[in-house]
Amino acid sequence: MKCVCIDDEKVFRNEIDKVIDRYRNRNKVQIEMRFYEKPELLLYDLKEWETYDLYILDIGLGGDMNGLSLAGEIRKLDENARIVFLTSY
Repeated sequence: MKCVCIDDEKVFRNEIDKVIDRYRNRNKVQIEMRFYEKPELLLYDLKEWETYDLYILDIGLGGDMNGLSLAGEIRKLDENARIVFLTSY
């Protein structure tokens, strides 16, 4: 399984990585994780060649794009995308 997580806070990216790692080890499954800090970088990769099985998006991203608008852009590029939203609020 290929998963991507985008969160503008490094501490939360690290926590998500730990949770996924525990799940991966406990359930003996292969999960390839990729992390992004900025939505523009993820969108660039999606337009070029990359797709994922699961998208984990922070709702409150800093900058011009939030997680909900990012999800809309992802859907345009990958209509079957499975998206999970996270927030620290």
